[in-house]
Amino acid sequence: KPELGDQPLVCLMAGSRKSEVQLMAPLYFEVASELLKQNPLLQFVVPAADDARMAQIEEILAQAVVKAPSLSSAVTLQLKGSHEAMAESHLVICTSGTTTLEAMLLGKPMVIAYRAAALNYHLLKRFFKAPFFGLPNLLANKRLVPELLQDDASVDAITQETLRFLNDDDYRHDVIQQFSE
Repeated sequence: KPELGDQPLVCLMAGSRKSEVQLMAPLYFEVASELLKQNPLLQFVVPAADDARMAQIEEILAQAVVKAPSLSSAVTLQLKGSHEAMAESHLVICTSGTTTLEAMLLGKPMVIAYRAAALNYHLLKRFFKAPFFGLPNLLANKRLVPELLQDDASVDAITQETLRFLNDDDYRHDVIQQFSE
């Protein structure tokens, strides 16, 4: 889209804990690969919370590049600087948590995804009764941004929701406006 410039930037936030990154980073790199098929000009930035997460993400990216070589030139990893990465991005694909609140405060449309270990998920879902799990949606008490949980957090679903933000200016602007409200 002309409004986004020639190389729209998507921030991938897989989480800050080892287990989150292990579950979410491979998924996000698969999504990035699919998005590149739709728009080869896309660029991705992936901030790492610390040295250990950086090493972990580097390893996961190296494995992803074997399957999708286009990722090697489209993905930039950076140590820390998540706030700056989100601020410079056109949208954020993020694991549920405080990152979603920060993205909302920055006025960045987002797709929230979360996967947990199967046993943990089945135990927690029995106790979690809120209609939403993403902080922006919880605060608004309505679905402002897509949130995809467990099996719904698929490559296809995240890709489609992301493409909607990238290709539908009215939708993107409406979500940003609702953030400020």
